[in-house]
Amino acid sequence: MNGQCNICNIDLDSIEEKVNKFRGQITAAALKFNKKAELLKWMAKNAGLWFEITIKVLGKSKDRKTREQLGFYWGLLLPEIHDEYIRQGMTVSVAVPKVKINGQSMMVDRKPTMDDSHELNKDICGLVGTDEVRLDVRDMDKYQIRAFIDNILDHAVQNLLMNGELLKARRPAA
Repeated sequence: MNGQCNICNIDLDSIEEKVNKFRGQITAAALKFNKKAELLKWMAKNAGLWFEITIKVLGKSKDRKTREQLGFYWGLLLPEIHDEYIRQGMTVSVAVPKVKINGQSMMVDRKPTMDDSHELNKDICGLVGTDEVRLDVRDMDKYQIRAFIDNILDHAVQNLLMNGELLKARRPAA
């Protein structure tokens, strides 16, 4: 760091520098953070400490995804894909921490929940960020969620061997 703080009389070289990244959007009157709960938790943990803030503008504001896109994914596409995962007998392995075998938690297989199917969709089809980074739906803009939905529809036809014409959540005809 650089010696002594003139305001609080702390040796800056003795402070362990930890960097926490919080992203959000700049409005005319405030900074709006994506993960506000994490920011508030960090602020409570560090209450009373001095900090330095640097703001890096990442780019233009995103085109927000539409309610129609979210409704299509959550209301039509995800349930249909989830039902297909179950029809095909897919399972999720889960540790049972209270049952130990040779000191290891016992693993059991169970049917996937809707949340499990959503996580699997993100792992397989959610590489829609810059440099194909996996994104959560909440972080996608309207173009990224469109690519995500397209990827899931392709996954349904190519990997799950579903009939694209018979999908309830098929692409509308152009």
